[in-house]
Amino acid sequence: ADINRSMSLALAEDSPVLQLMREAVLTLILAELLQTTLPDPKAGKNTEPLIRWAEGQSLANLNVEKLAEKAGITTSGLRRRFLMNLKITPQQYLFNLRMNEAARLLRETAFPIKEIASRVGYGSAVSFHNAFQKTRGQAPGSYRKTNRTMG
Repeated sequence: ADINRSMSLALAEDSPVLQLMREAVLTLILAELLQTTLPDPKAGKNTEPLIRWAEGQSLANLNVEKLAEKAGITTSGLRRRFLMNLKITPQQYLFNLRMNEAARLLRETAFPIKEIASRVGYGSAVSFHNAFQKTRGQAPGSYRKTNRTMG
């Protein structure tokens, strides 16, 4: 039955989910052949390629579900992977990514704060202001004045 499943998966169109399914089925087949339990093939995968991909995306629409989809795993699997490799949750990672990008935009651009809030994924300038102030200890406008790198 496992061999038939693996043949069906091998002939199906390629996708990250099907790739994981193929790996799982092949792991089961090998375990049966070796009569031993093999480690989960995705347990040791790190998050570096996913992080690089996320850093190149628009933060306005990036969320945990999109990260999980890109990684080809469930959101709970993504959470486990982030906690194992980064010691933070995907939500915490995205929040940090947003705050770091907001700080960069405040330092390096003349974009209005409302636009920066939108670019980093906040629907409200007020919620962005509160999150930034809580994280950086300064309101976005004050941060910009004291950390400005452009003329």
